[in-house]
Amino acid sequence: MDFFSNTLIIFLSVNLLIFFALFLLLIFLRKKNFLLFKKEKLYEVENKLNESNISNIFKERLIEIYHFLNIEKDSNSISNSIKTRLKPLVGFSDIKFFYRLKASQNLKIINSNDGQIYPINNFPLNFEIKNNKVAEFYNEDINAEIRWIESGFKKCILIPTIMGQNFLGVSALIFNDNNQSEISSDIKNVLHTTMKLIWHLSNYSNNDLMESILIESGRSKEKNENIFEVGSLKLNKNKSEVLIDGNYVDLTKQEFNILELLATSNGDFVTPEEFLEKTWGKTNVSTAAVDIAMFRLRQKLSKYKKGSNLIKNKTGKGYLLNAS
Repeated sequence: MDFFSNTLIIFLSVNLLIFFALFLLLIFLRKKNFLLFKKEKLYEVENKLNESNISNIFKERLIEIYHFLNIEKDSNSISNSIKTRLKPLVGFSDIKFFYRLKASQNLKIINSNDGQIYPINNFPLNFEIKNNKVAEFYNEDINAEIRWIESGFKKCILIPTIMGQNFLGVSALIFNDNNQSEISSDIKNVLHTTMKLIWHLSNYSNNDLMESILIESGRSKEKNENIFEVGSLKLNKNKSEVLIDGNYVDLTKQEFNILELLATSNGDFVTPEEFLEKTWGKTNVSTAAVDIAMFRLRQKLSKYKKGSNLIKNKTGKGYLLNAS
């Protein structure tokens, strides 16, 4: 009996010692572990959950922004809506939208009453934005006053929008501190969509849109008389617009007039002298001016797949549009 009692006591003692050792081990490791999980893993899970919640909220905000972009009716409303709804996501102090005036190299700002025009070539970091690169500058980098930005700013990020070969405008995000994070691709896509809407709404009236609908449906015979199609080129006199395979071509007024004269010549050659008389409105200008203008126009057209061979010339006869 004593043997079994001693054995039982030893067994219980050993178990108590093991239990006590495990208890001490758990206390020692509790700073790094929780139950059977390492605390680092739990922190990772917690961070991922937080990031997921932030991501979901961010996506919901973006969906809301696109919804309001869809229902706004004019450029000013779009600009105000984006400024209000995007500010909490990005943290800028102000945002300004500069859209390019059609058939020009000038920018105009939305929500401005002074009607100020900003030549693209005089715009800050114009080389970068014309080449579709996001650019930024700091207050200390500026040597001259910029009229559209307050003097107390810290940083300005310029995000250009280009559609096809056409520069539509630039979004300027202005910050009063240096703590902003990198602009995400989702935010850039919102800004690109915004600029496309602003550009179209600012350069085309509702009448233009209605005319397009009537023309496409064949219900506007009178308007069809002002639309010329030669090969892949479509010239619309009503809107002073030229398309190549449906792509808008950015032209100056003079370049449009040159193409208009070619399109209305019924396949006949147009001489340099005729261009000077009807497009330049002058006859005392050298015909070399026509050759230079044609060279620049061909360069623009050659950016499009079927635009490089649209204009043909023959020495002694002049120029014509190639329909093939």
